[in-house]
Amino acid sequence: MNGHGKDDDASDPAGDASAQAEQTSTTKFLLVGLLRFLGTAVLAVLFYIIIRQYQGRTLTSGDKSIFDTLVVAVSLTLGLNSAASLRHIALFARGWYAETRRVHVKEFRRVGWAAHPHASSASEVGVRNMAVTEPLGISAVSLTFKAEPGIEEIYPDSTLGNVTIPDMSRFARVGRFNDGARPQSLAAHILGDTAASYEFAPFPSGVMTDAPIARFPQAYWDAGDHWEFVFANSAPVPGSASQDLNFLSLYSNQHVESSGTCKTPRYTFNLTEGILTVKHTDEQKTILFPASGVGDEAITYLTEPVLHDARAGPNITGTCGPGCATVYVVEPHAGNPVPGSTFSNPNSSFFYYECNIAVKPTTDPNAGPFKFAPMTAAVAAQAIALSGQRAPAAANGSASRAGLNQFTSYNLGLDFGQAQNNNVTSMAKMLSRFAIGVVAAAARSNPRVTVQGHTPRQGVRLVLEKPVVFGAILIATAAVQLVLMGVVLILVRVLRKSGRGDTGSRGEVKYVTI
Repeated sequence: MNGHGKDDDASDPAGDASAQAEQTSTTKFLLVGLLRFLGTAVLAVLFYIIIRQYQGRTLTSGDKSIFDTLVVAVSLTLGLNSAASLRHIALFARGWYAETRRVHVKEFRRVGWAAHPHASSASEVGVRNMAVTEPLGISAVSLTFKAEPGIEEIYPDSTLGNVTIPDMSRFARVGRFNDGARPQSLAAHILGDTAASYEFAPFPSGVMTDAPIARFPQAYWDAGDHWEFVFANSAPVPGSASQDLNFLSLYSNQHVESSGTCKTPRYTFNLTEGILTVKHTDEQKTILFPASGVGDEAITYLTEPVLHDARAGPNITGTCGPGCATVYVVEPHAGNPVPGSTFSNPNSSFFYYECNIAVKPTTDPNAGPFKFAPMTAAVAAQAIALSGQRAPAAANGSASRAGLNQFTSYNLGLDFGQAQNNNVTSMAKMLSRFAIGVVAAAARSNPRVTVQGHTPRQGVRLVLEKPVVFGAILIATAAVQLVLMGVVLILVRVLRKSGRGDTGSRGEVKYVTI
């Protein structure tokens, strides 16, 4: 018994009520905290799913509006929920801080109103605090992705649709010309001349497949030992019956290469009656040129048209192989032969070349949507000489004025009138450039055909630059709440346990302003 007549071991109703209140408060804190945590986790997963669903897609204006609405709604809800969860944890921890620092709870509200003097209530203070926290959270998440629209922001649609590609079955448009050998040959020559003004550059080191044409604007490329052209997939032009080239175009994986080899065979020549006769001494071959190729300051190119071959068919090409044709060249002396060059007739005033030029796709010419038959490729290979001018031909042992071979001449100094001075490598490269120009010009001007493919679209494309960081931020957003909730719960329980053994009372606490 003590001095008041009560047993020391008797139960204290006030203490039991306090313990019960603390237990209720802790349980409520756990339930609300877990619900907030689950809400954050669900919103974070939803945010991640939205980003993954839109990643790699080309967003039109309408798609972007929907995406922006979803992202803003989810991120705003996530930010508010996270701020509310942190506020809930802070309110529960407030009692622990007040007891350890001897600060009255009312001082917390006083500090809050000092930071927001225009707030009319404690609830408004909390809302204003969350309004500061939420944008910071959204900004942190937004740092992990970006979308930058621009002239190069053209991407293939994720779903199959329609694309247009050039019709490479012929060079002269049917309906404007007769679909015969001469119009097709002449059209190839005109296309090659047109491409002489096209820009070219060294072959790019970056990946071209699915790249917009604005990124690599050149018509064709110099790959060192050959020239290269890349076909493009274009979006159909709405309301266009001709399906002209659309600027919404992406490079495909279909390339065309043009290369060649030249030699300077041993020969004898005879110039009579306006005809230059060149006879190969190592083989039974005689080539007849017009005499202008010797007298004028111009390089003359001559070939036997592939389309005049009696064995007509899409796979019939020159004698040098699929997509290959032979071009003979007479070049007036404009300088001494280059060092290391092969045969040069000391009695002639010209250099003579025999060149095999090959144009071929890098894949099967009949595979996929781009069909480029070997015969069509061979026409491009010899197109430099297909001007429609007919060279002389031998008939009954004498020269005839009406042969099937065709020729053309380019004055010295023009793009294809550059004197090579018996340099077989340079001559082959110049002829190969004309051939690839035919392909490039035809791809630009020929009619389009529609095939199935991933339609190029211009718009905004979501690119997740740092997916690991993005995922880590979302996980951390939820994990921080759970960790803080656990830490605060442990600290408060320890404090309350130690506080029960304290002989002092709450009424003796001295409150100070912080």
